[in-house]
Amino acid sequence: MEKIGEALGLLSSICYCAAICGFFVKKIYLAYFTKLSAEDENRKIFQRFMTFILKYHRQFGICAGVFTTVHFAWQVINVHMSYIVELAAALMGVTVLFGITVSLTKSRKLIRVHRIVSFSVLIVILVHVITKL
Repeated sequence: MEKIGEALGLLSSICYCAAICGFFVKKIYLAYFTKLSAEDENRKIFQRFMTFILKYHRQFGICAGVFTTVHFAWQVINVHMSYIVELAAALMGVTVLFGITVSLTKSRKLIRVHRIVSFSVLIVILVHVITKL
């Protein structure tokens, strides 16, 4: 039973990391790869990777939200819950809702809020994984 909870947590973490990776990929590309020539092989490889990450950002985010919801429900049913886990799940849900709202409205202000909440989820998840709370 515990292994299923860990697997669901791992899947939600992988999807979340893939979703948040887009932010870092853009920054790295602008800082380093734009200075290389368009024919540079490293730039072409990174551009393919970046295209994949940015193209599927929404799907990674939705999967992270779904896996987190299932993981949370599984843990509530089978294991005791801690406040840090409840906070992580709530923030992940808020992040997904902001992401959906941003995709529908294209609001620049909401994108900033979506990013802030996403990074706060990262911090809470790290605390959860490190402390095993």
